[in-house]
Amino acid sequence: MPDLTLRDKPMGVTFIIVLFTLMGLINIGTAFLTLKATGQLPWFLLPITTVASAVLFLIGIFQLFTAYTVWAKEPIAKVLVILFTVFGLLSFPIGTVLSIITLVILFTPEVKAYLS
Repeated sequence: MPDLTLRDKPMGVTFIIVLFTLMGLINIGTAFLTLKATGQLPWFLLPITTVASAVLFLIGIFQLFTAYTVWAKEPIAKVLVILFTVFGLLSFPIGTVLSIITLVILFTPEVKAYLS
């Protein structure tokens, strides 16, 4: 059972957990808001917005899962964080900045030791 507190984790790990939790919740919320707005769109956009909502929802779930794996010190956590940050580099400008910060933090000695 993972420790449910953040106080004994390095600051970089706490940053990654909070960042991925917030991103996951924002993506899930955006998915629901997009679905809610489909009633105001033309009929031919309905499949596109439905698929976009489903994709956003799944990305949000995987981001929450990534935050949990970092929290629980799962072996796959580092791979998932790197995967999301590499894709985040394409989200210019805010996603790029956050991804660069996350990658720098991920390779600091204390975070590397925590996740190894």
